[in-house]
Amino acid sequence: MKPLTFTKHRQNCLVSLAQFFYLTREQMIELGITTALPNLQRRVLEPLLEHRFIVKARIKDEDSHFEAYHPTRHIYGLSKAGADWVSHTLAIPPENVYCPPARPKFTKDAIHRSHTISFLIKLRQYCSETQRKTGFVYPYFQNGNSQKGTFHAITRHHFPESFHYTEADLEFDLKTPDNHHLFVFEYHRGNRPKRIMRQLDFHSKSLELGVVTQHYGFHKHPTVLSLYEKEPTMFTVMDRINDEPSFNKTRPLFLFNTYEKIKADFNTPWLQTDRTPISPFPLLKP
Repeated sequence: MKPLTFTKHRQNCLVSLAQFFYLTREQMIELGITTALPNLQRRVLEPLLEHRFIVKARIKDEDSHFEAYHPTRHIYGLSKAGADWVSHTLAIPPENVYCPPARPKFTKDAIHRSHTISFLIKLRQYCSETQRKTGFVYPYFQNGNSQKGTFHAITRHHFPESFHYTEADLEFDLKTPDNHHLFVFEYHRGNRPKRIMRQLDFHSKSLELGVVTQHYGFHKHPTVLSLYEKEPTMFTVMDRINDEPSFNKTRPLFLFNTYEKIKADFNTPWLQTDRTPISPFPLLKP
């Protein structure tokens, strides 16, 4: 085996995986690692795989049609060797370099995970184009502290004196030199409004109790960004929240949008439950 040359494209691939946790080839193209899939595959991914700096897993999804149309689609992550290289060579603290705890295997959450990362890519690009920064970004698939020997998501927060908890898909803070705000992000696939309402009801109770606010040491409540695969499901949930008294105190803290609209234009307005458009990010003035 020939020694691996760390070209600019290969370095960018490793750094991007450290920043975004997992990436598909299409997401790597979107990030500008290369401009064409054949070059990405031959000149970047295959050498890094051969030298075991990255790992890959075939994407499988609960949708039966997905395997039929995408039989060889993969998602990539850093190996332990890749994470060590990023940390030591580029002087990035080890705690800021994510690699899967084992060879990644995805079943039901493959597309959910990929779309959550796509939102994060758009968020990073938005920050680079404005005078805003993310202080921390925690996805649900990153492990936190263990409890009784079992690892749980870093975004899991238990209610005081209760077995109930929230576990957001993503938690991040967005800041400017003069402002700082906490966001809780949920991505909803499929048409299951009852299940989504239960999930958001836990977030509402968490907001009232200040669970996430206290965990991160913030003084203001976070904004809950609720993103949907299907627009009709989104409107159904919005209407139900409007009619649900348990959301009376927290309703203004929930904003809604669809994945398709955010993917096309990250600046597209989000909606409050009464369908009033609002954009949460420009509220943080540079």
